[in-house]
Amino acid sequence: MYNLIRNPKIRTTLGFVLFALATPAFLAGVRYLLSIDPFARYSAAYANPLGAGIGSIITDANVKVFEGKEKVLSFDVARIEIHRNQQYFHLENVHNGAVWEKGKAKAKFRAGEAVYDARREFVEVLGSPKLVFEEGELSASIVEIFRQEKRLVASKGIDGTYKKGEVHAASLTYDWENRHGLVESFLWKGPIELRQEKQEKTVKRRQILVRGERFESFSNPDRIIYYNAEAIDQDSLLRARKITHDRENDVIVAEGECEYHAPDAFMLAPKVTIYNKEKRAVITGDVRLTIKPEKEKGRIPSSALQPAKPDLPPGVKPTEKLSEEEQKKTEEELRSGKTIRKYPIVITCRNIEYFYQKGAKRAIITGSPLARQELRNNAWREITGPRAIYEEEKEILTLMSTPGLREVVMKNSLGDEFHVETLVISTKEGDERIIGYGAEGSLRVREEELGGEKTGTNKEGVGKGGGNKKK
Repeated sequence: MYNLIRNPKIRTTLGFVLFALATPAFLAGVRYLLSIDPFARYSAAYANPLGAGIGSIITDANVKVFEGKEKVLSFDVARIEIHRNQQYFHLENVHNGAVWEKGKAKAKFRAGEAVYDARREFVEVLGSPKLVFEEGELSASIVEIFRQEKRLVASKGIDGTYKKGEVHAASLTYDWENRHGLVESFLWKGPIELRQEKQEKTVKRRQILVRGERFESFSNPDRIIYYNAEAIDQDSLLRARKITHDRENDVIVAEGECEYHAPDAFMLAPKVTIYNKEKRAVITGDVRLTIKPEKEKGRIPSSALQPAKPDLPPGVKPTEKLSEEEQKKTEEELRSGKTIRKYPIVITCRNIEYFYQKGAKRAIITGSPLARQELRNNAWREITGPRAIYEEEKEILTLMSTPGLREVVMKNSLGDEFHVETLVISTKEGDERIIGYGAEGSLRVREEELGGEKTGTNKEGVGKGGGNKKK
């Protein structure tokens, strides 16, 4: 473009133009000169025949830019206004644009208007610019190109397609030398293509929606980092401060206040690693797994980015005086396996390995697991043990001791306490039960249940044995 501008034929003036081409400020100045000099309009037109500061105009031009012998940029333009200092250019209706690399067009573009500052090597593109490249097609309100810094900034709204999905964002900053991109206030929705092995030709697609505060892309196009974001597919939601996605291997690492929601349960943890090809997730740190009550199963959050309200034990509450009848109902509910499905079960631990392959969904829970259930009237029951397995589709939670020991402890707010070798809890409809194997412990009962007077006090009954069951 610069060589074309120095062509003496292009620098020839084209004659006088109408005053309507001048800016309002220039017109005001002309009116002032006319009031003091009757010949001012002729001298002004002679000084600026093409407009203020414009030295020449090119119409219907084809521009090619070279670095050495290699073409790096080309475009057609309906009109170019060249300022007299030959450093400032105004372009109208830029089309058929292309960015070239080694003889191949890497991206194509068009825009209604652009301004080029040759001294700063800065381009401001206006008028609904559109960019088409290998990964997609984007449009923005404004695009600024800083050639010296090898940086591009698109702002005031971005829409289009990217990696075969739909994208909307507030802004994009891209460093093309380091192939580093930063997108802010974004939403991306589309398919993730999966192959179990690289040599496989069949492609499986999993639809996903990702949105958040910002994301970064790198020279490795398969590595993306999302910040303060959430990812949603048809049966799960992952939310975290930072989510790193290895798209090639479909491995997701979430860190910082992680929430992982499934139809029947959700987890809170400092770190979650998801291996989608293996249908496996590893959750570590201070983990909290909530098994949903029956009325809430099958649903996951679908909108807001705010953290979900944790389903935590409420802590100490003021004790309300219950009627004799209400107290009996609470005790019956607390000791009955039939109420297992009615209230959420909250499991805390240090590690969970979760397998979510259909037909074999299960969670292996280690690191001092504790399962607690809050019932009405401040009643509670909890179980601790060294290891647990939750079989999601069978709706069975099993806690296991070291062989030969009774390390699994079950107790409740009534004062009941049992030590067992293995404890099985079923929440399946029609098969709700609690079974303890190798149980030893105590059960607090009322005096009237032992044949005494109805005083309302409790006495302790003790059961021992290796192989007892509590149902």
